[in-house]
Amino acid sequence: VVASVLRDVGLHCRVTYRAREDVDRFHLVASGLPAGKLGPQMPRVLMGRPLRGEPHIDVLATQATLAFTSNETTYIVDGELLRARQVRIGMGRSVMFLLPSGSDG
Repeated sequence: VVASVLRDVGLHCRVTYRAREDVDRFHLVASGLPAGKLGPQMPRVLMGRPLRGEPHIDVLATQATLAFTSNETTYIVDGELLRARQVRIGMGRSVMFLLPSGSDG
């Protein structure tokens, strides 16, 4: 499961290639494919193309709830290891960045 408002989620991974289509929604991509079937799709991710194969979800959303079947599941958000039975994802506040003039940002 990947949810982001950024097209590039790091290391040129563009799995959330639709992230900037709508400023009021994030791009949610989830796949039930095993690693052996996801790995060969890395070129598609680097090119910003949708994943292939079922089951998977690829949508723009304003909110999502992930409910885990076990008592608690370990997951990672921005490198931090967390545990929960349920995770809610939603849009937060907008952040404005001011860049010095002449900056390429």
